[in-house]
Amino acid sequence: FTNVIAHIAQISIFIVFYSALAMETNSFGLEGVQLGIFLVLVNLSIFALALWFAWTKLSKHRRAQKDKEWKAMKTENAQEFSAGKFQTTFESIWHTSIPPSHALVFHYTTVKMAQAARNA
Repeated sequence: FTNVIAHIAQISIFIVFYSALAMETNSFGLEGVQLGIFLVLVNLSIFALALWFAWTKLSKHRRAQKDKEWKAMKTENAQEFSAGKFQTTFESIWHTSIPPSHALVFHYTTVKMAQAARNA
């Protein structure tokens, strides 16, 4: 992400210096005001592009955090688990970089007590 913005900023600086050279040599036949408006538009578009990149990255990060919280706050009935359920759960925790000591609590109880705790 930062590499893209840095590359675009470098291109913007190149355009500004090239425009300064064009103003000195009058190679485009544009007046200073016209070239100034062009440079302002280029810089504003790069600023808008950087804001858009930052907003998309922030929204993606927020969605991932929300999904992580949603997955962490659920109660499952272990009666119907397959033999490899706990192994796949621990692998999922490992891949999401959550330490197992902070992610799961296994509490064996009756179904009636679990439903009462969930409704409380």
